[in-house]
Amino acid sequence: MGVSVVVFYLPTFVGKLLGTGPNALVGFVVAIPWTCALIATFAVPRWAARGNRLVVFGFASLLVAAISMFVAAGASPLLSMIALCLAVAGLWAVQPIFWSMLTNYLGGMAVVSGVAMVNTIGNVGNFVSPNVKAWADASIGSSVAGLILLSGVVVLAAILFIGTRRSSQPAVVKALHT
Repeated sequence: MGVSVVVFYLPTFVGKLLGTGPNALVGFVVAIPWTCALIATFAVPRWAARGNRLVVFGFASLLVAAISMFVAAGASPLLSMIALCLAVAGLWAVQPIFWSMLTNYLGGMAVVSGVAMVNTIGNVGNFVSPNVKAWADASIGSSVAGLILLSGVVVLAAILFIGTRRSSQPAVVKALHT
């Protein structure tokens, strides 16, 4: 749900920070958080694999994203942009870690069902999150209420990530080193 709200609302949020509507400047500024996500998605899983600390890095990535989403909702424009960069980077950096851990934990034919179930849940989240954001914004009367609420959902995801600690990870570490 956190990923969906970022994907759907990042240009609108950046436009509000810049005090403008959709234009080329908003497009260029929106590219900054995505560049941070690109770098984080490359670097964070590798660091996690080197120390065989996938759960710790996954948890930390989600927690940084959640805190950053919360900060972006009420900070100055510059601090909000920095927070958005961290939020997008954290939400994207955790994905290779998550998928590697899932496929390693399940193994064999169970991976097919596991990936299908995760995709189904993700698609439901993709539908629900914009509606939750719109509902929260309208109910509270603030354009950032939904972002704050969904940052709480990302905190929940971070907490749930800790529960994966019991899975074995050697194959994941080997795969991420290549």
